[in-house]
Amino acid sequence: RVYMPAAIADRVDPETVSLAKVKTMLKPKKVLTAPSEASDHESVGGQSGYGDDNISLSRSVSRKRRPNISQITGELSKSLIQILNVPESRAGCAGYPGGLTEQDLKAILDLRLLVKSRASEGDKTFHEIVRAYMDLEPEPYALCRFMRARKFKLDKVLTMLQAAATVWDEGRRLEFCPDFKEAIGAPLPVLRTQYPYIYSGVAKNGCLVSYFRAGSVSIEGVECVTSLDQMGKMAWHQMMHEFPSHIAKAQKSHDGVVRAEAMVVVDLKGLDSSALNGRTLEVMKKLIWVYSCFPEVLNSMIILNTPVFFSYSWRIIRSFVDPRTATKVTMFSDEAMGREFIQKCVEKDQILEDYGGSGPTFNEVVEEEMEGANRLVVKVCSISHGGEAEVSIELGEGEKVDLEVYTRSVLGADIHIREGGVTRKDVELLPIVPGQNDAVEPKCTNIASDIEGPGTFTVGVHSKEAEGNGLNPHDCHQDHFLLVGNIK
Repeated sequence: RVYMPAAIADRVDPETVSLAKVKTMLKPKKVLTAPSEASDHESVGGQSGYGDDNISLSRSVSRKRRPNISQITGELSKSLIQILNVPESRAGCAGYPGGLTEQDLKAILDLRLLVKSRASEGDKTFHEIVRAYMDLEPEPYALCRFMRARKFKLDKVLTMLQAAATVWDEGRRLEFCPDFKEAIGAPLPVLRTQYPYIYSGVAKNGCLVSYFRAGSVSIEGVECVTSLDQMGKMAWHQMMHEFPSHIAKAQKSHDGVVRAEAMVVVDLKGLDSSALNGRTLEVMKKLIWVYSCFPEVLNSMIILNTPVFFSYSWRIIRSFVDPRTATKVTMFSDEAMGREFIQKCVEKDQILEDYGGSGPTFNEVVEEEMEGANRLVVKVCSISHGGEAEVSIELGEGEKVDLEVYTRSVLGADIHIREGGVTRKDVELLPIVPGQNDAVEPKCTNIASDIEGPGTFTVGVHSKEAEGNGLNPHDCHQDHFLLVGNIK
């Protein structure tokens, strides 16, 4: 730890200091230092050499690499210098505060001056991108995050920011989608049933832990709720609202959570090779396009239950993923080995019960997010024209169900709600008329809100005939209906 007299830290005005002055101050000077707590060795990590403490395997920094922090105090505030020298989190590894070389610090300083200069001239885009999590992520960690993404090469960081600025303009136009239902067309818990991802727990290195059950994604169900082209809006909501809200929640319950990063557990159980097609790859590209504004948010990714065919699919996916991001991925075809690996990185009480921990189950986390509901009954009905499907719903004493149907059907359907063979309600779903460029937008219809228990109810969905709608039967292969029962 470096101890600085206050006179050194306060000798210049941080708002008016020139870059030339800063460079002069970067020249070596004798400073009084206390013995460093850093180890004498440089541990090995990933290819980049920065921030490879992924999954709790920390990298230490040699004393010989420790910079004289007080040399650059002219521009940086006391609090910023203190954090750069003594990290607030459990990182302390190369590329993070507490593990920076003098060259790293100079690059950070140059980036900070450039971002401030552009903002003072009226262009605040770079500042908005770098400080997207300013209320939760201390400035030193934000600056390090962007510099690590390009190995502390300032010119490459600026190129990255220029590209991200175009993406950011799109997010700004959408106001970063604060209202999920308005942006996507359905509440977040409903989409989660078809695109299951959640945040739950904090890893040993102070990063959030998230889970994505990629093998359980239902493309048909997702398209009943929203179009795949709209999934970018989901990404904006996730990164600008959901992700920071979980950081804030973790900061209240855990010490040392200052990093805007997440460890992602991806479960491929149930994944079919047909799911990785042109449509899903386009969705991935759209999501990655949005994520480009948030470099180094992925701390690490652990993929479980990888099928044999995924090695080929990964080569395709890797082709449009940032090379540094790709090095953070660890795969396990054996789920037991994968769980053991997770437990090395995350305390047992912070791991979902589904993956060998003592935390909540995946479904319990989803249910916690439902407002005014005890549980959801969700079923995707895929029906050929003229066909029928049924869904059974059991209600206990005092329970009531609110039934909704999401669909993009151009045929329409008849809905029948029966109890013990007796029809309780009939509802007609009118065909959806294609809009501009023959696009069919998803539609939600409330079909019942007065069905009360106790009892067992059968909901029948009967797709209409193509001929009755003036359509060619050969153009109507299947209709998909997402039935959602919100039980209170």
